[in-house]
Amino acid sequence: MGSLPTDVQSDAVPPDLAPVKVALLGQRMWTLHLARLMQRHASELVEPWAATERQAAGILARPRARKPSILLRVGYRPGAPTVRGRTFDALWRLLRASAGDALPIHYWIGSDVLNTLRDASLGHLTRAFDAARRETHFAGAPWLAEELATVGIDAE
Repeated sequence: MGSLPTDVQSDAVPPDLAPVKVALLGQRMWTLHLARLMQRHASELVEPWAATERQAAGILARPRARKPSILLRVGYRPGAPTVRGRTFDALWRLLRASAGDALPIHYWIGSDVLNTLRDASLGHLTRAFDAARRETHFAGAPWLAEELATVGIDAE
């Protein structure tokens, strides 16, 4: 699994280097948890913002200089067939289009992997899922990355 350095020293980061802006969107408990970890272990490198779906609209209105460099989708798996899942896919497309060259990253949690594998076994993977295959993926555990590989997701 890809990870941020946990032993960052203040003098290891050049003083003129601004922290990378990361917008965390998705499952609220997990976005808050990951934002806290980033603050605790890499505050010199990362400026996390755990946004709710309502706050995410603010990304659309931000001037380019204040837009995040990374959009981190936490949970809310791509291609989920629920109304909430389809709505989040639509929001994700809008955010990606408006955030310029921000790097889209999916952070997979256990239940999302399980439900995606089930959908794959039933032949129910969607265009939103297919589009997500071309993006960057992280998994919360090595075995989740292995399971995602069976449906064409290369996760670290």
